[in-house]
Amino acid sequence: VPHTFRVASAEPGRNLTILTPGGLEEFFVEAAARELAIPDQMTEVAELASRYGIEFRGPAKWVD
Repeated sequence: VPHTFRVASAEPGRNLTILTPGGLEEFFVEAAARELAIPDQMTEVAELASRYGIEFRGPAKWVD
């Protein structure tokens, strides 16, 4: 399911994600352990994501 998100303020954003069936949560565990940040470390995030079957399809297109 293609989707996107954005943080619309200068403050860091928070996201609640519910995954079912389980397994993908390990992506978030590993990303947090490595302290990866979006968008600053997007290359590293994308490399890690690919190991979990996640594919980023380009920059987000915002509708304001």
